[in-house]
Amino acid sequence: MNMPAPRKLHNWIRSRLDARYSLGSVRRIPNSPRFSQKRPATTYSSAAGAETVRRWQADAAGIIRAARRRRFRVVVQDESIFARIGTNGGKIRSRIGDPVTVVRGGRRDRMMVVYGVLADDGTRLMRKYERFDGPTFVRYLREARRRWGKILIIMDNASQHKSKDVKEYL
Repeated sequence: MNMPAPRKLHNWIRSRLDARYSLGSVRRIPNSPRFSQKRPATTYSSAAGAETVRRWQADAAGIIRAARRRRFRVVVQDESIFARIGTNGGKIRSRIGDPVTVVRGGRRDRMMVVYGVLADDGTRLMRKYERFDGPTFVRYLREARRRWGKILIIMDNASQHKSKDVKEYL
Protein backbone atom coordinates (compact mmCIF):
# COMPACT_ATOMS: atom_id res chain seq x y z
CA MET A 1 0.00 0.00 0.00
CA ASN A 2 1.54 3.30 -1.05
CA MET A 3 0.61 6.28 1.06
CA PRO A 4 -0.19 9.54 -0.75
CA ALA A 5 1.99 12.58 -0.21
CA PRO A 6 1.41 14.19 3.21
CA ARG A 7 -0.10 17.36 1.70
CA LYS A 8 -2.62 15.32 -0.37
CA LEU A 9 -3.49 13.18 2.64
CA HIS A 10 -3.90 16.32 4.77
CA ASN A 11 -6.31 17.83 2.25
CA TRP A 12 -8.22 14.55 1.88
CA ILE A 13 -8.69 14.20 5.67
CA ARG A 14 -9.86 17.80 5.89
CA SER A 15 -12.37 17.52 3.02
CA ARG A 16 -13.71 13.98 3.49
CA LEU A 17 -13.57 13.53 7.25
CA ASP A 18 -14.08 17.14 8.27
CA ALA A 19 -11.20 16.71 10.72
CA ARG A 20 -8.59 19.34 11.51
CA TYR A 21 -5.11 17.88 11.94
CA SER A 22 -1.84 19.74 11.49
CA LEU A 23 0.37 18.78 8.58
CA GLY A 24 2.98 17.53 11.09
CA SER A 25 0.46 15.09 12.59
CA VAL A 26 -0.51 13.84 9.15
CA ARG A 27 3.17 13.24 8.29
CA ARG A 28 3.37 10.75 11.20
CA ILE A 29 0.41 8.63 10.02
CA PRO A 30 2.42 6.37 7.66
CA ASN A 31 4.71 5.42 10.58
CA SER A 32 1.89 4.39 12.89
CA PRO A 33 1.48 0.63 13.46
CA ARG A 34 -1.93 0.58 11.78
CA PHE A 35 -0.44 1.68 8.45
CA SER A 36 2.87 -0.15 8.68
CA GLN A 37 3.85 -2.49 5.84
CA LYS A 38 5.02 -5.04 8.41
CA ARG A 39 2.20 -6.98 10.01
CA PRO A 40 3.16 -8.66 13.27
CA ALA A 41 1.96 -12.22 13.67
CA THR A 42 0.43 -12.99 17.05
CA THR A 43 1.99 -16.05 18.58
CA TYR A 44 1.75 -17.34 22.09
CA SER A 45 4.82 -19.39 22.87
CA SER A 46 3.45 -20.48 26.24
CA ALA A 47 0.03 -21.54 24.95
CA ALA A 48 -0.73 -25.11 25.90
CA GLY A 49 -2.46 -27.64 23.71
CA ALA A 50 -5.96 -28.92 24.50
CA GLU A 51 -4.67 -32.19 25.99
CA THR A 52 -2.24 -30.37 28.29
CA VAL A 53 -5.05 -28.11 29.50
CA ARG A 54 -7.32 -31.13 30.17
CA ARG A 55 -4.56 -32.84 32.19
CA TRP A 56 -3.92 -29.67 34.18
CA GLN A 57 -7.65 -29.26 34.91
CA ALA A 58 -7.91 -32.87 36.11
CA ASP A 59 -4.85 -32.44 38.34
CA ALA A 60 -6.18 -29.17 39.76
CA ALA A 61 -9.60 -30.72 40.43
CA GLY A 62 -7.92 -33.57 42.34
CA ILE A 63 -5.85 -31.15 44.42
CA ILE A 64 -8.94 -29.08 45.28
CA ARG A 65 -10.95 -32.19 46.28
CA ALA A 66 -8.09 -33.37 48.53
CA ALA A 67 -7.80 -29.91 50.13
CA ARG A 68 -11.54 -29.82 50.86
CA ARG A 69 -11.38 -33.26 52.48
CA ARG A 70 -8.66 -31.88 54.75
CA ARG A 71 -10.93 -28.91 55.63
CA PHE A 72 -9.00 -26.28 53.67
CA ARG A 73 -10.88 -23.25 52.42
CA VAL A 74 -10.30 -22.93 48.65
CA VAL A 75 -9.79 -19.32 47.57
CA VAL A 76 -8.89 -17.56 44.33
CA GLN A 77 -6.70 -14.45 44.56
CA ASP A 78 -5.84 -11.61 42.20
CA GLU A 79 -4.88 -7.98 42.42
CA SER A 80 -5.49 -4.73 40.58
CA ILE A 81 -3.04 -1.86 40.41
CA PHE A 82 -4.28 1.70 40.08
CA ALA A 83 -1.78 4.42 39.22
CA ARG A 84 -2.55 8.07 38.79
CA ILE A 85 -0.42 9.23 35.91
CA GLY A 86 0.52 12.88 35.76
CA THR A 87 1.43 14.09 32.30
CA ASN A 88 4.69 15.93 31.91
CA GLY A 89 3.66 18.34 29.22
CA GLY A 90 3.09 15.75 26.49
CA LYS A 91 0.69 16.71 23.73
CA ILE A 92 -2.81 15.30 23.70
CA ARG A 93 -4.49 14.69 20.35
CA SER A 94 -7.89 13.37 19.40
CA ARG A 95 -10.66 13.99 16.95
CA ILE A 96 -13.84 15.51 18.31
CA GLY A 97 -15.99 12.72 19.73
CA ASP A 98 -13.09 10.22 19.90
CA PRO A 99 -11.48 9.15 23.18
CA VAL A 100 -8.54 11.28 24.28
CA THR A 101 -5.16 9.57 24.03
CA VAL A 102 -2.00 10.78 25.76
CA VAL A 103 0.75 10.56 23.17
CA ARG A 104 3.73 10.58 25.54
CA GLY A 105 3.85 9.06 29.02
CA GLY A 106 4.21 10.79 32.31
CA ARG A 107 5.21 10.07 35.86
CA ARG A 108 3.47 8.10 38.56
CA ASP A 109 2.22 10.31 41.33
CA ARG A 110 0.45 7.72 43.43
CA MET A 111 -0.14 4.01 43.28
CA MET A 112 -2.73 1.84 44.95
CA VAL A 113 -2.90 -1.95 44.90
CA VAL A 114 -6.10 -3.80 45.72
CA TYR A 115 -5.70 -7.47 46.63
CA GLY A 116 -8.84 -9.54 46.44
CA VAL A 117 -9.76 -13.09 47.39
CA LEU A 118 -12.95 -14.96 46.59
CA ALA A 119 -13.57 -18.07 48.66
CA ASP A 120 -15.52 -21.15 47.56
CA ASP A 121 -18.36 -20.21 49.92
CA GLY A 122 -18.75 -16.79 48.29
CA THR A 123 -17.06 -14.74 51.02
CA ARG A 124 -14.52 -12.13 49.98
CA LEU A 125 -11.53 -10.31 51.40
CA MET A 126 -10.33 -7.13 49.69
CA ARG A 127 -7.65 -4.80 50.99
CA LYS A 128 -5.79 -1.86 49.52
CA TYR A 129 -2.11 -1.12 49.99
CA GLU A 130 0.35 1.50 48.77
CA ARG A 131 2.86 -0.99 47.34
CA PHE A 132 2.84 -4.13 45.19
CA ASP A 133 5.69 -6.17 46.63
CA GLY A 134 6.44 -9.32 48.61
CA PRO A 135 6.13 -7.90 52.17
CA THR A 136 2.77 -6.31 51.33
CA PHE A 137 1.50 -9.58 49.89
CA VAL A 138 2.63 -11.42 53.03
CA ARG A 139 0.59 -8.97 55.16
CA TYR A 140 -2.41 -9.76 52.98
CA LEU A 141 -1.85 -13.54 53.26
CA ARG A 142 -1.69 -13.25 57.05
CA GLU A 143 -5.03 -11.49 57.07
CA ALA A 144 -6.57 -14.15 54.82
CA ARG A 145 -5.19 -16.87 57.10
CA ARG A 146 -6.66 -15.16 60.18
CA ARG A 147 -10.02 -14.99 58.45
CA TRP A 148 -10.31 -18.54 57.10
CA GLY A 149 -7.68 -20.64 58.83
CA LYS A 150 -6.22 -23.26 56.50
CA ILE A 151 -6.47 -22.10 52.90
CA LEU A 152 -5.57 -23.42 49.47
CA ILE A 153 -4.91 -20.29 47.46
CA ILE A 154 -5.07 -20.24 43.67
CA MET A 155 -3.20 -17.26 42.21
CA ASP A 156 -1.37 -16.11 39.11
CA ASN A 157 2.35 -16.18 38.51
CA ALA A 158 3.23 -12.59 39.52
CA SER A 159 6.78 -12.17 40.74
CA GLN A 160 5.53 -10.66 44.02
CA HIS A 161 3.79 -13.96 44.79
CA LYS A 162 7.11 -15.81 44.47
CA SER A 163 9.31 -13.31 46.32
CA LYS A 164 11.74 -14.31 49.07
CA ASP A 165 9.44 -12.84 51.75
CA VAL A 166 6.46 -14.90 50.55
CA LYS A 167 8.53 -18.10 50.37
CA GLU A 168 9.79 -17.56 53.93
CA TYR A 169 6.25 -16.95 55.18
CA LEU A 170 4.87 -20.04 53.47
